[in-house]
Amino acid sequence: MKKPNIIFFMLDTVRADFLDAYGGGAETPVMGGLAAHGKIYLNAVAPATYTAPSHLAVFTGMGWQELNDIFKNPITNRNNNTDPFLRKTHYISAKSKNTVAEELVSLGYSTWLLSNNPFVSRPTGLADGFSFVENFWFRERIDYGKYYIKYVLKLIDSDFARENLISLAYLLTHAIPDRMVDSAYVKLRKNIERRFLSESGSVGIDRGAEKTNEMLGRISRSDHFAPLFIFVNYMEGHEGYPVGSAPGEIVQDKWFYLGGLTDKSYAAPLKDAYRRRIEYLDGMLGKALDKMADGGLLDDAIVIVAGDHGQGFMEHDQMYHNMFPFQEISHVPLIVTRFSDGKPVGDRESICNPVSLRGLCNFIKNAGAGKDRSLEDFSSATRGVRSDHFGITEVWDMSILEHFRKKSRAADAIYRAKMHYNTFSSALYSGRFKLLHYADRKIGDQLFDLKGDPGEEENIIMKNRAVAHSMLRHLGY
Repeated sequence: MKKPNIIFFMLDTVRADFLDAYGGGAETPVMGGLAAHGKIYLNAVAPATYTAPSHLAVFTGMGWQELNDIFKNPITNRNNNTDPFLRKTHYISAKSKNTVAEELVSLGYSTWLLSNNPFVSRPTGLADGFSFVENFWFRERIDYGKYYIKYVLKLIDSDFARENLISLAYLLTHAIPDRMVDSAYVKLRKNIERRFLSESGSVGIDRGAEKTNEMLGRISRSDHFAPLFIFVNYMEGHEGYPVGSAPGEIVQDKWFYLGGLTDKSYAAPLKDAYRRRIEYLDGMLGKALDKMADGGLLDDAIVIVAGDHGQGFMEHDQMYHNMFPFQEISHVPLIVTRFSDGKPVGDRESICNPVSLRGLCNFIKNAGAGKDRSLEDFSSATRGVRSDHFGITEVWDMSILEHFRKKSRAADAIYRAKMHYNTFSSALYSGRFKLLHYADRKIGDQLFDLKGDPGEEENIIMKNRAVAHSMLRHLGY
């Protein structure tokens, strides 16, 4: 059996319920067209709540225990997690399982990684197995960005400089009246955020998709004597949103929301900007497919479109991602479409049972070996479908917060919020039920009937304790 090209579009930070193919309000005709001729998984689940563990699960098939060994308590290990230049961060080691890219290379594939995400790169190991790697948006901003960005990142990156500067700053506050420390801290934090968003280009509509598509065009025009595996990470869904001509007027730092320091209603324009970004991304996805069709890459191909995790806008009092795995963060799009002669073939098939993106690892390996097996064959293997939250990653300022929370109400509120959301938690799926389990027991477990309550508004665990206990036992608790 001929080996197909395998094209994987990972839509970073895209939640399912925004897409019109999933009943959402964003106009995404390209993804809708793919779904109309392929399999759409209506209840696809992200393995984790942020990029690195979710990609690692997709690339290696790792389960939550292995991931938990890698993503240790981020606050406790914050010096290793405060790493903007990715020198300390390496998620794949010699002991790790072979990546899907390495497996496909052994099957004769030419493997390409086109990434706009700094975590999906060679320094972290997530590019292991890819023969050709291109990092676009973020790395370009660091290498050729303005001095302010480089200065801030270098300061954060140096443990010695960071900790000593924080201690010095705290000593200087003794010369400032206590009533002024809080406003000074808030002003400084907002200024850093606004300057970084502005100078990094994060608030533009495009976050690398255009340059990524240019590379896809060059690949499509080249002669290829081996089947291709192309993995694309688009970052348009990620925070840093275009909210108008004066982006600094709306706070985009999620910890102001989670600490109760900003009116929740300000999340609404960010949510609308998120929708516009997704609609733009859908158009860029269409252009990418056109380029590949023109170059013959879709004459015999499998196209996968998925989100690595979702994004919250104060639903369940959560902002952005890397939060507890409620549906806005754990429920992601997943569409698999077969192409022949440059066009999608087949009719829409809707899969309602929960499936995990983790199963894509073995699904892709089998497709590369010419074996026709469905994703459902692999998704529920090894203790079912689940999404895990391993703790927050925004730990660069924990020392600042520990110092200044004694004098600043805002610093104290943000510190408390970060400690709260650093709790390991799991979303466990079984049929129509979803259980949210919190490891430290400080937060009570929650059970939801997703069929009757897709917004997770009513916790029914008190009436269904037997269901919850059964799910916990089945999934290894």
